[in-house]
Order: sequence, then structure tokens, then C-alpha cells
Amino acid sequence: LLPARPPILPPVPTVADARALAEDEDRVVISHAFEVPEPRYNYATRAGLKVFETDWVSFIEMPSSRSAEVTERAEREKLIMAVKATGCAEGFSVVRVSAQGRRFRMHDACLWNVTDEEGGLYGQAVLFLRSKVELL
Repeated sequence: LLPARPPILPPVPTVADARALAEDEDRVVISHAFEVPEPRYNYATRAGLKVFETDWVSFIEMPSSRSAEVTERAEREKLIMAVKATGCAEGFSVVRVSAQGRRFRMHDACLWNVTDEEGGLYGQAVLFLRSKVELL
């Protein structure tokens, strides 16, 4: 199930399309894989690294649960499990914490499942706009 909004890449993306997304200053795309014992981030656009106030190496070493405040982790897990079952959630707003400890709210976000070539669940990705991030 794909998000019911314009795709973030064309159906047959070129290297230039992928580079443009990765370097985009507004479109935040981040993802995590369902690793054991805890999912870790494995991708972020340039805008994502800026919102999370970190560099690539630090970001991909971070367990994705740490982006949510301790009091919000149960709600985060509910959202992840709901998307595992339905494939996608759109239009939600949640508070997250940057690597520097600053709180922000992402608005109008879209979370979807990422699958491998055989359709097996690999992880999840989220898209939101940096211009719609509210610093708290």
C-alpha cells in the first residue's frame, strides 16, 4: 500500500532523481530497519539530518526509539504496529527529539512499510516537510 499523495520519486527513478531527493532541503525522509533487538535508523535525506541535528554516522547508529521521548515511546510503538498491519498512516503529527535533545513536532507526516523484493517487511520510512516542523 503506497501513500495517497504524490510519490517522492518517479516510478522509475534515475540516479539524478535519487540524488535530488537525498539533497533536498525540505523533504525529510528517514527510515529504520526492523533489526533485533532494536530497530536502528538506516537512511536520512539531508533535510532529515538537519532536523535531527546529527551527522550520517551518528544517525545510522541511533536506535529509532530514541527519537521519541520516553513518555511517548508507547504511542510510537502503537503507530509502528498499526502501520505494520495497514501499510501506511498519513496526516499525523508527533513530537520527536533531535540528537541534541531539542524537541520538535513534525506535522502532516506519512509513515509506510518498506518491503524487500519478495514483499517481506524490512522496515518503515516516514516523509514530512522540514518547513512544517515546529520547534518546541
